[in-house]
Amino acid sequence: MISILLFPELSRLASRREQKEVFKLAHRELEHRAAYWCFCIAILAGHTILIFSLPYLGVPMSQRGFIRGVSMGVMLLLISISALFFRKILRRSIRRQLVNRGLPCCLACGYNLTGNESGICPECGEPTMMR
Repeated sequence: MISILLFPELSRLASRREQKEVFKLAHRELEHRAAYWCFCIAILAGHTILIFSLPYLGVPMSQRGFIRGVSMGVMLLLISISALFFRKILRRSIRRQLVNRGLPCCLACGYNLTGNESGICPECGEPTMMR
């Protein structure tokens, strides 16, 4: 199950149904961020503009396939790199939902805070959001 590997916080939930529900809510929260959509549109627009402008740039037909392939590779690389940034946002949202469900964890690092009374995460030293 890849979602548990990428988002280990989900393993604290009892059932697969709960895990899917929490992940969907986190993803829905991400979709409401303008940065997410701006980044996706910018990548696709840049790729499309490049592909359609090749004839006007005087690129010979023999090289267009290579340039398209490189452009596709760069686009996929940018999407992969951006996934790391958006993964942080998703993980924080999942942690917030865990706290709201009564499963205390540090919002900054994800450390399990069950039984912690100090209000400080012993892992990273951040103040915790106690319920």
